[in-house]
Amino acid sequence: MPYGPPDVSVPGIRTSQDGTSRPSIFTTDFPKGEKTMATYNRTILAGNLTADPEKRFTKEGSPVTAFTVAVNEPRQKEQDREEEVFFMPCVTFGKRAEVAGKYLSKGDPVLVDGRLRVNRWEQEGQKRSKTVLIVADLQFLKKKENGQGEMTDPEGSMETPDDGEVLF
Repeated sequence: MPYGPPDVSVPGIRTSQDGTSRPSIFTTDFPKGEKTMATYNRTILAGNLTADPEKRFTKEGSPVTAFTVAVNEPRQKEQDREEEVFFMPCVTFGKRAEVAGKYLSKGDPVLVDGRLRVNRWEQEGQKRSKTVLIVADLQFLKKKENGQGEMTDPEGSMETPDDGEVLF
């Protein structure tokens, strides 16, 4: 079996011409006259929570949980330098928000998968913005009580709801 991603057929995207069947995000094949560009917004991070999750509710009563994941990037060549730490604010909704609020706490290792969104607002006449990860999949990487394996999705399968209005 060849190494690499499985063959994927996406409307408007042609596979590469080098015979590898890798999708090419730079080659589009849209109907004549249609001016659409292929886009893809997905981020996957593994790290630790910097604080306990903050759970709130939308105006409609849907749960929303926010937390920040710290991702350490170790240095391989320069041993005397400290590792870099990247902080990513995350927001999750619905059942996933309930589970995150109930089971996660400061320091817990997690894997988050979602899309980036830039929230923009004005504060005291100054334009502000903040990039957040809208979490579509959340995996808990805590060790079980017996110290073996990983715990993922303790409440079963969770649907990804519409993110609605975010209160963070």
